[in-house]
Amino acid sequence: GVSLARRAAPGTRTSALLALFAAATPVGIVAGTAVGALEGPTRLACEATFLSLTAGTFAYVATLDILREEFHEPGGRFAKWLWVTAGAGVMALLALWA
Repeated sequence: GVSLARRAAPGTRTSALLALFAAATPVGIVAGTAVGALEGPTRLACEATFLSLTAGTFAYVATLDILREEFHEPGGRFAKWLWVTAGAGVMALLALWA
């Protein structure tokens, strides 16, 4: 909502985007319930797909929203890149055991 207000988006577009955002949770609940009712390899494939989409969403938000704003600020760029790389490395190591 704040992003839409800052950009002064047209009212119909804003309403449509807010309705889509509001519908995401109920749609997710229905999809999760439907996947929970499945069995066997189909269930595992659906769960893997949903987990992949979730992980991709978090990676997108981190890289394009948070890091972009952080690296626009002056100073400490090397330290920032070092911490980003260290965080990615730790997450990669954790993925080996999960």
